[in-house]
This record gives sequence, C-alpha cells and structure tokens, in this order.
Amino acid sequence: MGKISSKTAIHTALISAFTLTAALLWRDAIIAAIKQFVPPQNVLFYEFVVAIIATLLLILAIYLIFKTESEVEHISLIIKKRRKNKKK
Repeated sequence: MGKISSKTAIHTALISAFTLTAALLWRDAIIAAIKQFVPPQNVLFYEFVVAIIATLLLILAIYLIFKTESEVEHISLIIKKRRKNKKK
C-alpha cells in the first residue's frame, strides 16, 4: 500500500465531516417525520426500525465500497502485468 499524502488525509477528513453533517441532518428530518406521522406511543418502535434499516443500508454500502476497491486493485494488477509483458 502506498503512502498517504497530507492532501489525501485532508480530503478524507473533509468528506467525512460533510458526510457526518448530512447524516445528522437526515436523522433530524427522519425523527421529525416519525413524530409527525406516528402516534406518540409508537415513536420509539419506529425510531428503532429506522435505525435498523439505516444500519443495514450502511453495512451494504460499506461492503460494496470494499468489494469494489478490491476489484479495482485486482484489475489494476492485471493491467500492470499486461503492460510489463508488452514492454518485454
């Protein structure tokens, strides 16, 4: 694995900050919608349902990101080998 530059670290931190901000805004919007449309005695149940669904979607997204990353690395290695063989 290559070195991580300060530019990459800063970009990653900024993207993480913006993502967290968006997630908190969506959280507030979802909670407000639940409180508006669900009877008060069922609010806690629906908050758990939303949290479980969001967690499952997040796990799926993380899996897809890592799977895609490993596929890209594999394809990159194949391309490098082909280029190396062409030069010989």
